[in-house]
Amino acid sequence: MATGWDVIVCGAGTAGMPCAIFAARRGARVLVLEQSDRVGGTLYVSGGQMAAAGTRPQKALGIQDSPDRHYGEVMRISKNGAHAKLARLAVDGAADSLHWLLDNGFQLTPGHPTISFGHEPYEVPRTHWGVENGISILKAMKPEFDAEIAKGRITIRFKTEVVGLMQEKSGGAVKGVVARTGDGRREEIPGQNVVLMTGGYGRNRQLFPLFSGGYPLYGGLANEQSQGTGLTLGLMAGSELWGTDSYMPTFAGINDPREPWRQIIGTVTTPQLRQPWEIFVGRDGKRFVREDDPSVDAREHALLSMPHLTFWAVYDQGIAKSAPPFFVNLNLLALDDSGSGKVEGASSQDIVDRSYNSVDGWHRADSIEALGKLAGIDPAGLAATVAAYNQSVLSKKDGLGRTHLPMAIAKPPFYAVRHHGVAVVSFAGLAVSDRLQVLRRDGTPIPNLYAAGEVLGKSLLSGKSFVGGMSVLPSITFARLLGSQVLQWQGARSAAAE
Repeated sequence: MATGWDVIVCGAGTAGMPCAIFAARRGARVLVLEQSDRVGGTLYVSGGQMAAAGTRPQKALGIQDSPDRHYGEVMRISKNGAHAKLARLAVDGAADSLHWLLDNGFQLTPGHPTISFGHEPYEVPRTHWGVENGISILKAMKPEFDAEIAKGRITIRFKTEVVGLMQEKSGGAVKGVVARTGDGRREEIPGQNVVLMTGGYGRNRQLFPLFSGGYPLYGGLANEQSQGTGLTLGLMAGSELWGTDSYMPTFAGINDPREPWRQIIGTVTTPQLRQPWEIFVGRDGKRFVREDDPSVDAREHALLSMPHLTFWAVYDQGIAKSAPPFFVNLNLLALDDSGSGKVEGASSQDIVDRSYNSVDGWHRADSIEALGKLAGIDPAGLAATVAAYNQSVLSKKDGLGRTHLPMAIAKPPFYAVRHHGVAVVSFAGLAVSDRLQVLRRDGTPIPNLYAAGEVLGKSLLSGKSFVGGMSVLPSITFARLLGSQVLQWQGARSAAAE
């Protein structure tokens, strides 16, 4: 007879909490192991956008939508790169998951759902955001989670890291976990089912290039605990990774000079929100993309071809004075002269002016050639590119097809600000079956081992693109399914074995 916990959930974040809730409500004895000292995981840093079709908020606004249409758009935007069966499962369950959150007090932003242009847009408004982004989702789930703890149906242990899986020698069935407690003790914890929900690897600078086709980690927007634990555990158990060749950066961010791998601020590069006045160039001084291309997917793929995912936004004093605001989150750059604290009361323009030639990656010069030398851009290449662009402004005809040509880059001083592609989510993830069973390299399931959440990788439902709203809500949907069904599936396996 099996002993130990019915379900061991590794991670208490976006997926771990609902999985534990629904398993407990179906009579399972649930243990949740959380590496940090709080629940919520990436919800503290997530924008929390959720795409769902046929929802109550859509109907309230008279929006006609359906899971079938949603699924078709997922496959269109992903260029058929999304896992068809799991994408179908995600969109079919999306509305129910959103309604569960709403019924638990989720505060939807007024006027939502909407069409988001941060990623390739949907054709209809189906992106739902909370008033506090990911925190709104956490506030809806945590009381339900706490209630199950109070009833004794969930036990949670904080500061506990899962460092291994217990497996039978014959057949490799998982029969528990090996955990390391906060005081460094190792402990074997038996369990009939183990669910990996430990998030991605977006804060692990060593694993990131290994799992992302060699691309460097820029951005660092992931949760501190996104260290790739679940992927490592799965690999140790005999699984493989999907999507290691599917990494895509978002377009784009400016890095913290004190921690260059982390994003500090962003710029408004979405033409639907702000048409570009600047040009974007690589280290050779050449433009690499149509800056006003309405397809963010096209711009992100162009960025993927740039060495180190790096480019510079180049402009002049005329553009600096005339263009709409380009930078966002400037307060994060408002440092005093020692670089140790924020300058109180500094205006946005003060912050920008203080940054040139004092913050790494921010440059200002009185000639284009001098600007290139300061920024590390080929001076001759940059001068030729600016001259060609200025001619395009005069002729109103651009070689890359750009149509927004408001002003030549001709008035000194000239500026160049370095940008990088930003890593927001992990694209590679564990290979799983249609029932979210972790698969061996030969495609057969590892008995009693499941996974959901970012440990499955963004590419599972997006291919080599960003399909908006297909990260957070699928994590919740898959987690609810696992929590509801894992004991039933195990019973079916046991009956078949007998």
